[in-house]
Amino acid sequence: KNGSLQELERALNETGTEYVVFDRIEENPSVETVKEARDLGVSKGADFCIGLGGGSPIDAAKAVSILLFHNNRGMDYLYEKPTFDELDEKGHTLAYPVVAIPTTCGTGAEVNGVAVLTRHDLKTKKSLPHRVFPVVALLDPRYLMYAPYEVIRNTAIDTMSHLVESYINTNATEASKRLVIEGLNLWSRGKDIILGKRRVGYTKDERIDSVSDYVRRNADPDRAAADKVTDLKLLGDMLKASNIAGEAIAITGTSLPHALSYRLTYQAGVAHGPATGIFQPGFISHADEDSQKKLLRAMKMGS
Repeated sequence: KNGSLQELERALNETGTEYVVFDRIEENPSVETVKEARDLGVSKGADFCIGLGGGSPIDAAKAVSILLFHNNRGMDYLYEKPTFDELDEKGHTLAYPVVAIPTTCGTGAEVNGVAVLTRHDLKTKKSLPHRVFPVVALLDPRYLMYAPYEVIRNTAIDTMSHLVESYINTNATEASKRLVIEGLNLWSRGKDIILGKRRVGYTKDERIDSVSDYVRRNADPDRAAADKVTDLKLLGDMLKASNIAGEAIAITGTSLPHALSYRLTYQAGVAHGPATGIFQPGFISHADEDSQKKLLRAMKMGS
């Protein structure tokens, strides 16, 4: 719907790159679905993965890249700690290259090594013990223009959770804290969008780069074009905030709210972002007063 797959396929075709599309990654992808993708990749001789979409396909791409590289290992390998011989010079699990193209503004999966999969056998979600960082991340806010409001809202709450949990963290460094404040300042610019006070993006069957929806909305082509630029800028800031949050948690990891959220998502069907957000007020309340003030000030929620 947002044109991202068509643009990606055009680039692959123009460069003569062979590829196969696996389009069955669900929200909160399961180990079973990753196995399907791995089996398809093995049958086609795939030697790289592209994760296109939200955090779910990007996380799945990381898991598939591990299993394609270690194609003599079974699915249990996903949750086995890699041996020294299975790590690169940076301590990351050897895997085929991953390219990440996020079309949501939440997970920051394109700049961290974490992958989380659904474990139906355990009735929860669980992080892999492996670290796989994408070799290339491509961010384009145009794709967010086509995202439903619920997707923008839910993933933006996830961004906020990543930033807060990175700041209030025993692994936090001065560098990670600077990233958090920068990210929250950008994130705060989209608060009206998150709260449903400002509508952005296209509706129905609008084409990429079409402003007809804005023309209909405002009956003024110049105003419509200006609104499009403003919307893209706001969505671009939210996408950058997500990216920065991914960098921050690559340093610190997430914390208690994320751990608590997994069963809430699995058992109650609460989307991942809101499931983490539910626990943030209580989490922040246990931080020291100085940290609370800095976080709330950066989020434009307090003095």
